[in-house]
Amino acid sequence: MDSTASSGTTGTEDRDRTSLALPGAQGQLISQVSAVNPNTIAAMETIGPQDVTSFEPTTPAILWSSYNGMRKGEALADVLLGTYNPSGRTPETWYQSTSQIPSIYSYALRPVGPNGRTYMYYNGPVSYPFGYGLSYATFGYSNLKISNHNPTADDTVDVSVDVTNSSSRDGSEIVQMYANTPNADPALERPIKRLEGFKKVSLAAGQTKTVTMPIKIADLAFYNEAHKRFEVDQGVYGIQIATSSADSDIQAQDTINVNGALTPKPSVLTAKPRITTTDVARGISQREMFPEGVTIDPGLTVSMNDDTLYGWLEPGQSKPFPAGMTFSYSSNRPNVVSVDGNGAIHTVANGAATVNAKVTYQGVTRSTQFVVRVLSDLDSLKLNGKQVTGFNPDVSTYDVVVPDGQSGVPQVSAAAPTGKVAITQATSVPGVATVTSTGPDGIVRTYKVNFARRPSGDEFSRSTLGSQWQWVREAPSDWSLSANPGSLTTTPKTGDLTTTTNTAQNVLLQPALNDWTQTTKLTFSGRPNTATQQGGIIAYQDDDNYLKFDLEATSSTNIQFNTTLEDNLNGVQVTQTLNTLNANSILPANNTIWLRMTKSGPYYSMFYSVDGDTWVPVWTTGATLNNPKVGLLAVNRAGTTTDLQVAFDYFHVSERP
Repeated sequence: MDSTASSGTTGTEDRDRTSLALPGAQGQLISQVSAVNPNTIAAMETIGPQDVTSFEPTTPAILWSSYNGMRKGEALADVLLGTYNPSGRTPETWYQSTSQIPSIYSYALRPVGPNGRTYMYYNGPVSYPFGYGLSYATFGYSNLKISNHNPTADDTVDVSVDVTNSSSRDGSEIVQMYANTPNADPALERPIKRLEGFKKVSLAAGQTKTVTMPIKIADLAFYNEAHKRFEVDQGVYGIQIATSSADSDIQAQDTINVNGALTPKPSVLTAKPRITTTDVARGISQREMFPEGVTIDPGLTVSMNDDTLYGWLEPGQSKPFPAGMTFSYSSNRPNVVSVDGNGAIHTVANGAATVNAKVTYQGVTRSTQFVVRVLSDLDSLKLNGKQVTGFNPDVSTYDVVVPDGQSGVPQVSAAAPTGKVAITQATSVPGVATVTSTGPDGIVRTYKVNFARRPSGDEFSRSTLGSQWQWVREAPSDWSLSANPGSLTTTPKTGDLTTTTNTAQNVLLQPALNDWTQTTKLTFSGRPNTATQQGGIIAYQDDDNYLKFDLEATSSTNIQFNTTLEDNLNGVQVTQTLNTLNANSILPANNTIWLRMTKSGPYYSMFYSVDGDTWVPVWTTGATLNNPKVGLLAVNRAGTTTDLQVAFDYFHVSERP
């Protein structure tokens, strides 16, 4: 009988059953067959418990299994014919119907209404209890012994019982041990009982064996939400030896009286290594790659046997270790990573090492390991003989603003303890100097120093553009400073910046290092009325890596603000429209709008204004643009119309602290 045959009464990987009933008329079929054949055996291979109430009273025997392997037919025949003596037990409680338990939408085990879930909290009638199963042999229990009737919370108690095969058949019995708290305060909602151990014992006919199982008293603990730890209830615990979780199947029982609190001891030690001091300040909580010559904070966390935590928990939250807790460290390659006499861990030279950490407390020691990969990073990076401000060996990019009055290109020098250093100097300002450090392992570490003058705005009131500007694909006939005096006027033409189509003309850019704010006021000669007509501002690394914020037409009657990001981080060009905002009711009748973009670290924020004073936030995103420039663009993308002009009244840019 395969209960996968009918939808609704079976479960799948993505759907729970809604009923315990057998599919279709299978229950009726079993009853009808049993009525005419008193030797009927119902063999059930199902996903789990089923409602057997309609046929179980009149069916002489039921053989159940879950889904088995390729030889399940042989296994079934061996059991039915007596070649194999079964000893399996139900891994779940077989409820009589779903109406006995809380709704499927309730995840509580404790009672919600009259009953809870599982043998631990369900106390109503069942078809078969948890742990139930029959055998062709019969077994008896006697001589229950408990090694310590008054243990502390730290003790382990051995429970033993004699099990006798009282039949003429060899067989195996599953001895089950349960614990309960008969005197517990009902308000605590302790389980009816808990399975604390089980053991399979094989016995020849007439044979007796002693079965011993330990109970670790600490395993009886419950979590105290107020104290944030596991605690062992004091007082009486019942110890039951049974053939299932049902009280009627208890074969022997006794009690123990537990006194004393659980002594906290180390259970698990974990590590999240990082560079001492500097990584914490930079928000780095863990790393595997380290530069040479730094001290490592192992970032240890000790989890105790009561589930309390000490040491590093999360950024900004650490809990002091208890007094008397000690730590020790060792390295398998001291020439790569060393441990000094005070227990401090230091990176020494290029290579990889495994650090072993140990904690000892209350006579218990736990250990963990972590791998440290030491790279041949720079330990010095200088400009004109002076250390670069904010230099850190594993920071690879630096922005340097060259004062307007300074002539010449700054010269870079660098050193690495074990790396071979090569330097390509910048040839101009703006420009980029590149430094590489190649380690003995052949791994190359690359550093870049970006040089630029301080960004400067432009009122577009002169007859020529300022020297800070650079054109990308300039089309001189399509821009003018005289068409609208005091403005830079651009005629958008067919051209785009998307994946491999990099044809946009008259993209006007200037370097802007560090954090900044760029703002422009633009006026359209008419309302944008053809799809993809647009004007806006841009943060531009190159044609394949940029962030654009513009006002754009999508049809003759619709305009919107667009925030677009393109990058090739994975070697594949990806263009994403991050956000759109309908602007039909925003753009004033004079077709003038102000746009703003701010950079703060790797985060960029977009704003618009209709008066230049009150700014409305549109979108914020992270972007991995290297040394981006700031500037203006007006394009048609695929559009071919030339009836629109975009006048940029000014461009303001300022460094942000």
